[in-house]
Amino acid sequence: MKTIVILLSTVLAATGLMAQGGPPPHAGRQAHTTTTAVGEDLAALDQFLAMEDAQLDQLQQAIARVRAMTPAERAGLRVQIAEYRRLPTEQREKVRAGWGWLTEADRNDWPQMMHSISDAERAAIQAEIQALPPEQRATRKHALLEAWRATAEKTKANP
Repeated sequence: MKTIVILLSTVLAATGLMAQGGPPPHAGRQAHTTTTAVGEDLAALDQFLAMEDAQLDQLQQAIARVRAMTPAERAGLRVQIAEYRRLPTEQREKVRAGWGWLTEADRNDWPQMMHSISDAERAAIQAEIQALPPEQRATRKHALLEAWRATAEKTKANP
């Protein structure tokens, strides 16, 4: 919220300066840096406005997880991401299959399902999946998704 207020204040201040003939001569390069930052902030804000609440929630949770990491954990995660990106496409698909995403729909529906349940249910599912051997996790996640989808379909059919 603070970012939005700062962003809007900066935009309004920049607009006011332009209406008065621009910034004073001593403003120099600072005005260019501020203008660039405002443009980048507006681009980010525009992307956020296009997102649904579930996507914004997911982004907010990811940011919270990153903030909770130590610098060493962040560095380790950067290394893992870089290694993943270097994998050939076929190998990346195998890794994704290990995450439980048999289809693109699975990958998209999992966050929706997890957001639609209570914190207690979410914690129970996470504990259950972590307790399983890695080779059984994908199958269990897919079964949970299919059950959730069936319930959602029944709800749509019989409101």
